[in-house]
Amino acid sequence: MSATITAFYNNKGGVAKTTSTINIAGELSKQQKKTLIIDADPQGHSTLSFGYDADSIDVELGTMLYNKLEGSQAKEYFIHINDYLDVVPANQTLADFIASNPEGNNYLNDFLKGLRDEYDYIFIDMAPAVDVILANVLNVVDDLVVLSSPQPYAVRNTERTLNTTDSYNVPIRRIVATMVDKRVNTDKEFLEQLKEIATEHNVKLADTYIPMRAAFRDSMGRYQMPLSLVDEPSYKEAQQYYHKLTKELGY
Repeated sequence: MSATITAFYNNKGGVAKTTSTINIAGELSKQQKKTLIIDADPQGHSTLSFGYDADSIDVELGTMLYNKLEGSQAKEYFIHINDYLDVVPANQTLADFIASNPEGNNYLNDFLKGLRDEYDYIFIDMAPAVDVILANVLNVVDDLVVLSSPQPYAVRNTERTLNTTDSYNVPIRRIVATMVDKRVNTDKEFLEQLKEIATEHNVKLADTYIPMRAAFRDSMGRYQMPLSLVDEPSYKEAQQYYHKLTKELGY
């Protein structure tokens, strides 16, 4: 076993990076694929999505990096969601680590030693930032999933994101359109613009897009779990989107 490492990224916030990371990870855990989520956002959104107060966690990613722990040494501090899904939590300590360590691109590479052979997939939920963590991530990932939503400047930031990843020669698994309402003309135009950007950068836009659905937020509010892990009949229709996307992404 040697994990495929994928980061979910756009340097714009609010494009469903966390929602996509946790739901795809949830899908894979149901398939009995050993999956690790690394919360690399100081806001701790992946951590919070599973019902954990990120700010109350003493040992999280920033602390692990401060102390130069390899992941295999830090496993006791991972959040165990089920038999096939773990989470490396994060909070503001990660931002403090970034501020005090502006140089160096091997922190995550060192951290991942010993973990690659313990998981099938390692997903990194990234902050919408260009910083030392981004440089670290781009040095360790096998590929990226770039998320984009039909918001002002989202397409522009997707272009910027791809320019950054091109400079690192990091493969893009797919661009994924999120929060889409195809009844809205501007959203249809947004999808066409993403197709053009994908073509210009010689990458693929996923055929499966993620629509606007209250169920994605509702599941975390009611169950403190991503939608893909909630056994609730009323969610079946919405669950199909990440189920289909997981398959299209080749996991």
